Amino acid sequence: MAQAKAIKSERIIELTKGSYEVLQAYKGNTYFLPYYRKMCEERFRDDSQGNWGNWRSCLRYLEAYCDESTTFDEITTEWIKGFKKFLETVEKDKHKRIEKGGTNLFQSLSLNSKHSYFNKLKACINQAFEEHIIAVNPLRGIKGFKQDEVVREHLDWDEVVKLNDTPCKYPYLKNAFLFSCFTGIRKIDLQNLVWSEVQQFGGFTRIVWKQKKTGGQEYLDIPKQAEMYLGVRGKADEKVFSGFKYSS
Repeated sequence: MAQAKAIKSERIIELTKGSYEVLQAYKGNTYFLPYYRKMCEERFRDDSQGNWGNWRSCLRYLEAYCDESTTFDEITTEWIKGFKKFLETVEKDKHKRIEKGGTNLFQSLSLNSKHSYFNKLKACINQAFEEHIIAVNPLRGIKGFKQDEVVREHLDWDEVVKLNDTPCKYPYLKNAFLFSCFTGIRKIDLQNLVWSEVQQFGGFTRIVWKQKKTGGQEYLDIPKQAEMYLGVRGKADEKVFSGFKYSS
C-alpha cells in the first residue's frame, strides 16, 4: 500500500507538470486487411514496381492466413508467430499451382521471399503502432527470417559485344540494356530518364538525374560507347527510352 501511494504521488506530480503522457484512444478495432491494402496502394504510387510487387505478393498470403474480419486487437505476438510459421510451410504461389502430369507439386517459399514478406508485415504493424491504432507493439522479441545470399551473374565483354550484334524486335529494350551496361544506371532510372537530364558539356555528355531508390541527385559523365544507344534527341520532357516498360 505504501508503494502504491508513492506511485500515486509521482503520477499526480507528473500530471501537474504536464509531462505525463495520457493514453490516447486507440483504434484496435480497425480491420487489418483493408489497412494493409491501403499501404499497398501507397507503395504502388511511390515505390518501384519490384517493391510494390512484394507488398502485393505478401497480401495474398495474409489473405490466406486470416480473414476480412481480423482486427488489430487480434494481432498478438502469437498471431505474428503463427504467420511466420505459415510462411515456413505454405506452398509457393498458392493460387497459381504448378502442375505436371495432373499432379500438384509442392514448392516452398524461398528464404528471401519469406524474409521480404515478413518484413512487409512488420512495416504494417510498426506503422499502426506509430499511428496509435495499437497501444502495444506485438513484434517485440520476434526475430524475422535471415536473408539468403544471392549469386549475381554478370556479363563479360564478349557477351556484351554479342548482344550488341544480336537483332532485337524491341530497339528501346536493347538500347536501354546496353546503355545500362556502359553506365550502371538502374532500370527504374532508365525508364524515367528524360532528355532534359542528358546534358552536353563541351566534348562529353553528362547525365544529371535523381535516383528513384535513394532519392539522391546524381551526376555521371558517360563514355562515348554509351552515347550511341541514346538515339535522336527529343523534347526536354520526353523519355529517352520511350516505350521501355519491361518488368520481371
